[in-house]
Amino acid sequence: MSILFTIPALLMNAGHNQMKMNTLHSKSSMKARHNHNNGVWYQFRRKLSVANVRCQVSSSSENAARYRLCRCRHKFMEVRQQQRVRAGFQSAKAECYLFFRRICNESTQGLQQQCQIVLFPKKSVQARRALQKESIGRVLSAVKEKSYVLQTGSLIESKEANGKRILAIVGGLCGNRIGMTEDQVNALREGQAGLSEVVQKQLETYVTAVKAAMSMPFGSKPTETSWQLPDYFSEQTKALKEFALSACTNDREQQLIACEVLDALGLPKSSTAAVDVLIGMGVFPFHVNLDLLKSGLRVEFSDEILAAADALRSKAFSDADMKRVNLTNLKVYCIDPEDAEEIDDGLSATQLSDGCIKLWIHVSDPTSWITPESCLEKEARRRGTSIYLPTQTLPMFPMELVTSCLSFRQGVECVALSIIVFLKEDGSIAESTIECSTIRPTYKLSYHQASELIFMKLEEENELSLLGHAATLRRQWRKSQGAMELSSYPPKVMVTNAESLDPSINIEVADPTNPAVELVSEMMILCGEAVSMFGYQNSLVLPYRGQLPTNLRSQSECPKPHHTGRDIALHQITGPVDVNLRRPLAHSFLGLAGYVQFTSPIRRYNDFLAHYQVKAALLGGKPLFTHSYMAAAIGWANKMMKEAKELETVANRYWILEYLRRQPRDKLFIAYILCFKKDREALVLLKEIGFEAAMIVYSKAAVGSEIKVTVKEAQPRKGVLILVEVL
Repeated sequence: MSILFTIPALLMNAGHNQMKMNTLHSKSSMKARHNHNNGVWYQFRRKLSVANVRCQVSSSSENAARYRLCRCRHKFMEVRQQQRVRAGFQSAKAECYLFFRRICNESTQGLQQQCQIVLFPKKSVQARRALQKESIGRVLSAVKEKSYVLQTGSLIESKEANGKRILAIVGGLCGNRIGMTEDQVNALREGQAGLSEVVQKQLETYVTAVKAAMSMPFGSKPTETSWQLPDYFSEQTKALKEFALSACTNDREQQLIACEVLDALGLPKSSTAAVDVLIGMGVFPFHVNLDLLKSGLRVEFSDEILAAADALRSKAFSDADMKRVNLTNLKVYCIDPEDAEEIDDGLSATQLSDGCIKLWIHVSDPTSWITPESCLEKEARRRGTSIYLPTQTLPMFPMELVTSCLSFRQGVECVALSIIVFLKEDGSIAESTIECSTIRPTYKLSYHQASELIFMKLEEENELSLLGHAATLRRQWRKSQGAMELSSYPPKVMVTNAESLDPSINIEVADPTNPAVELVSEMMILCGEAVSMFGYQNSLVLPYRGQLPTNLRSQSECPKPHHTGRDIALHQITGPVDVNLRRPLAHSFLGLAGYVQFTSPIRRYNDFLAHYQVKAALLGGKPLFTHSYMAAAIGWANKMMKEAKELETVANRYWILEYLRRQPRDKLFIAYILCFKKDREALVLLKEIGFEAAMIVYSKAAVGSEIKVTVKEAQPRKGVLILVEVL
């Protein structure tokens, strides 16, 4: 007859007042008492951190064991009450320890044995891990002898020659029972004496390396991979990264490791301090995009996706099911930003004898290359959209595939979906249709180059002039239908050499009155209206977008200066954008009876889905996707587009503030007053960079007025910008 109490992990950390006690015992013997004290017990276990009391007894001693276990519970409840009046946590910790020692002694008196508890000190989180690696690892080589037992994660038990039982509580580890010889038990026990010292030396070594790296100039710091080579360094660095990104909120152990390092460095235990340390170490670049890291978005494509893209590039194109119209004789203009790599639309035009203008809006056809449910299609669905950051682009498809197969290339035959529109002299649509086609793009032009050609009015480029005239007719017609004009666009921020301490920042503000910008914008809107009409005529499930007005005030009430202040007022008039999958919705902001986004299938998954649906209708078959599938896919894509927009906005703001931080403090900026929030706190637009900011205006300037301001302070990482009016 024997009683064995295993008391694992009797390690109470004074850094947190949460102690747990779970009683594992025979179900039949303790169920009633557990239910009786259930409410009090769970409240109690939040305060105490004594883990797992396990009782393994013979049937004859079951009642005595049950009694002692109940005493354990009640005693801890008393300790909890006493904690409220004690000066500190340490006294409660000592009392719990002494009580357990006494209980263990009492439980072995029937066998006339003495029980001694050897409590190994828990100086840090690293102690547990070092114990697991250095000590437990050695004994895993295993012995067949079972006279000494190690309950990994809890207890070393040994019986010495004088009959005294040694319970060496190590805590924090987990596993199965493994056999140990007496020599191994003694060696393990002796190894614990210097454990705290070893752990402290490891921490000091890491902190010394961190301080040395932080003192190095940028450009000569250790690489990120160098902090992953030693196991100990890798563990600490990972904990710091998770803490900096606030990703270890549920991992108490990583929090403790990171805080221990910060404390050793003499820094506050905050995520901001962790970011500064990681930048100083060279793990993060100086201009780290924390929001991108926190989002968890996959920046690179997996090997499987890259392999599929390479296979597709080397594959001969086959599209036997589609009857494509040969439009290679048309002059096709592809007009995009100068640095654009995703060339997914082109324009053609001709004048008809009846006064109408025949327009072709050619859109790249990636669905001819990528089949539904392929790994590339699933990856595009997961990403939802391409993300354009100042420092990099995160494409929806691998860029090697985009530039080689999916985009239009000048002088190369490409497959397309061509939306054909007959435009009346008043700018309305007389007729429209959609065809699968083959085109050969003639020109790849930037907005600046296209604008110059339009102004020159060259006879040999009459088609481009005709496109410009058609865009003017369309804009006038949409205005007659109640459309609202945007008078500015968000600035485009481009950063080169972003990994350096002083990268180059270029900010471009698009001019909405630029004829090339207006031309492309109007043709894309015209395409969306024509696709909406086609979808309605063929009862297609498509993402029809609409926007109903909520305030029917006249546009004349909006600020007259054509800048962002007017745009803000216009957006206040209209309601939110809505999506319907069964029928077109009126789009008040665009002045259209229906609208579908269709012109960017390489970078927007919604457009990509719309291509599948339209092509199924052109083949005369059933729509490829059901209403429920489209609803789920579009819902996910819209969520990803919202996240992408937030990432782009935050990144643009950071780099604009960094640009302003570098400017001389006496440099003057022209700002428009957009609106007043309260008293003299105004929202202004910095004209030069198209950036909105709040500031105090002391002059009597009204909304729409120009004022001169200087930058007093700019802190990109904190998002702080202080502007001062120059009177």
